[in-house]
Amino acid sequence: MNTLLLPETRRRHHHSPEFKVQVIAACLQPGVPIAAIALANQLNANLVRRWVREHERRQIASIEPRVVGEEKVSTSLVPPPASFVPAEVPPPVVNSEPIRPVFR
Repeated sequence: MNTLLLPETRRRHHHSPEFKVQVIAACLQPGVPIAAIALANQLNANLVRRWVREHERRQIASIEPRVVGEEKVSTSLVPPPASFVPAEVPPPVVNSEPIRPVFR
């Protein structure tokens, strides 16, 4: 009798929202590669990138546009006000001598 061996069927993994939030939070840290976070959590990097992209889209969509005068102004692309500290920059030093090529 011949038996047919079928490959194991792959099941889709369903990750909890809490787990996704933890992974996304780790990916949003400055200087942390998404691929490293994905690898550390045994996930596909493309899947994690999709989670991050969807998270960012939800963040932008959650910010309501505000009305200024007659037109709506979206605040989603306006960065939060930063504390601005003016710095004094000295004027550039101007050399009165002509530039000469250096031959060696």
